[in-house]
Amino acid sequence: MIKNFEHDYEDISFDEVLEIFNLKIKKSLYNTAFHDREDVEQEIKLKLYEKFDVIKEIKAPGFFEFLSDKS
Repeated sequence: MIKNFEHDYEDISFDEVLEIFNLKIKKSLYNTAFHDREDVEQEIKLKLYEKFDVIKEIKAPGFFEFLSDKS
């Protein structure tokens, strides 16, 4: 089950981030040799964990905020 987190990423946990990216990770692994898939999946999850603090700090503006900043 994928949740829509909109703009509030400060309260998101690492498990929720994995839940969001899990389907994309699994689909991308079909491009990898069968015997390497588990290792590649672990590497991707490790990179997500390493960058988790950066993901939480992203403050992307909404559409109307973006337009008002351009004016």
